Amino acid sequence: MSSSVTAGKPITCKAMIARAAKQPLVCETITVDPPKEGEVRVKVIANALCHTDIYTLDGFDPGENTWGGQNNK
Repeated sequence: MSSSVTAGKPITCKAMIARAAKQPLVCETITVDPPKEGEVRVKVIANALCHTDIYTLDGFDPGENTWGGQNNK
């Protein structure tokens, strides 16, 4: 789908969701809002979990977690 078709509109996509540690990831359809000022939306073809994400998903990190640590501010 062309970006001009989706510009300024919410889109739906598949996402692997971690609901809790030691639980399987769940594939869900999510809605992604259009980018706000200063943001961009990119099409992701492939992705991977980093070591910290796996450590947390396996239940070794007792704190609250935001998945995808590269996005933390």
